[in-house]
Amino acid sequence: IGKVSFNNYAIIVVMVFVDLSFGCSLMITIGLFLTFLSTFRNMMDLPAIRSSYTLGTVRSDILRPSHHNNVLSLCGSRSMVLQVEAGLLTFVNSFKILDFVELSDASLEFLIIDWSLVKGVCDSAVSTIKEMLRLAERRSFFIVFAAVGPPVEEALQRSGIRLDDSVGRLGPVAAAE
Repeated sequence: IGKVSFNNYAIIVVMVFVDLSFGCSLMITIGLFLTFLSTFRNMMDLPAIRSSYTLGTVRSDILRPSHHNNVLSLCGSRSMVLQVEAGLLTFVNSFKILDFVELSDASLEFLIIDWSLVKGVCDSAVSTIKEMLRLAERRSFFIVFAAVGPPVEEALQRSGIRLDDSVGRLGPVAAAE
């Protein structure tokens, strides 16, 4: 039996039964449909966010002047960092990120999305990213894209999302055109 899941065995049994009962073409259609459902279900189980925290709860060991510490204490709880899981950002994962942001109770001023582990963005995920930008506009917070690699940047720009690197110390801020 090995590493093949029960769902995959069930799909094979259904395909054999349909092939023997109704023919090859219906078997292929049903097999593809069941495989799609199984794959989609497996994708739903994958995490979309590797880590999330506010800058009010996570601090570095760097000694800072008291003014800097006061600013971090005041604004840190309103700044959330999300590290996106490694690999390709799909529609399913981007929707999980959007849900996470929508359901967060924190009154955000900055949402920092760390793209360092993301190798690419699926075209279907871009619409969800645009929805996240609209959410930021409605709730009056900024989204900062950090560590965006060239493949991710190209995918975002192809869809009309431009990364504006003119904001200096804050890093690239995404803006929908």
